[in-house]
Amino acid sequence: MKRRAAITAAGLAAAVGVSVLGAGAASAASGGFTPRQGVMGDGSYRACLEYGNTMAQMGALRGFTCTPQADGRYYFRWY
Repeated sequence: MKRRAAITAAGLAAAVGVSVLGAGAASAASGGFTPRQGVMGDGSYRACLEYGNTMAQMGALRGFTCTPQADGRYYFRWY
């Protein structure tokens, strides 16, 4: 009975290990780089949104903001 429990535990550990490794490989493949932060392109709201949307579609980020600055340009931040 103890042997069966040990074999079951070893099999479960191996299955969990494989799924964890698979998840890591998937996340590394979906982006593989860090988006820039700062003023994008000409600093317009449109340039900020286009950059953020492009990075989100590539899977490089979960969300972003375009924060207006005192000089009228927009600062891109991601999370």
